[in-house]
Amino acid sequence: MFDAPLPDISEAAAESLSVRTVCLIGIERTGVANLPDLTGRTLLALAEVGADALVMSQSSAAGSCCLAIPLPFVFSALDALRRELDAELEQRLVLRLWARTDVLLLRLPLPGCSLNEVAAFCDRLAAAGLNILTMQGSAGGASLVIETSDAARVLRALRDEGFAQAMAV
Repeated sequence: MFDAPLPDISEAAAESLSVRTVCLIGIERTGVANLPDLTGRTLLALAEVGADALVMSQSSAAGSCCLAIPLPFVFSALDALRRELDAELEQRLVLRLWARTDVLLLRLPLPGCSLNEVAAFCDRLAAAGLNILTMQGSAGGASLVIETSDAARVLRALRDEGFAQAMAV
């Protein structure tokens, strides 16, 4: 877990917000050549080492993807994925497998917000120069993977944009 002090947001919002240190793993592919079982094989390889995919984002059904997993699993997950994708790496169907450990997962329960409001908030973060590396969103909440160095600014933006009140609903 992230242990830096949170900016001044409501106590209820701070309690409902989840901030977790994670690892972001990427599987980069060339084009969109068909590898229909990539997602299933990836998740099974992670499951074999006990690593849960906390967030998964794909560029297309058969293309590149990235996953946020608990940080302690970074090395065992990469080893498992290299073993599973060895043939694809050799044939250059998978170009690169990478990991970043300088990231955080923010889970924002936003029960009073629509998906459009969550998207508008993400647009405002981008306009402020804050990069969301990957995300999953839905009406009622969002999970954002951001660089650790941006955490205080993102949390401050939550407060400034009024999302603290929405999280307290």
